[in-house]
Amino acid sequence: MKPGGTLHHTKLLLCEINEAEWSSERKHQVIRCLLPYLEERQELRKSWMARCQSRLANSLPVDEQPECRPHWYNGDSDMPLPFDMEEIISLLSNQLLSEDGDVRS
Repeated sequence: MKPGGTLHHTKLLLCEINEAEWSSERKHQVIRCLLPYLEERQELRKSWMARCQSRLANSLPVDEQPECRPHWYNGDSDMPLPFDMEEIISLLSNQLLSEDGDVRS
């Protein structure tokens, strides 16, 4: 699978959740499966960026400093999802909240 392949599948699934004629129960099942994955990915991205931009990393010689990659900007047409997925996570959480009042039930 080429890099980002999983993200392409995730984007397709997100589109299906919003477009498909699925029952609310089915949508919620899929969201409950997908949401922890997205939350974990978001936390890993935040952690990596914090380490890359830490005082320790910046104190290294330039040729030894870590490259803060992967990183991309929202709107990058080559990437299926934004680097910061907070908005996606919030939208999915709100879909669950609006229906049953409990994100993790």
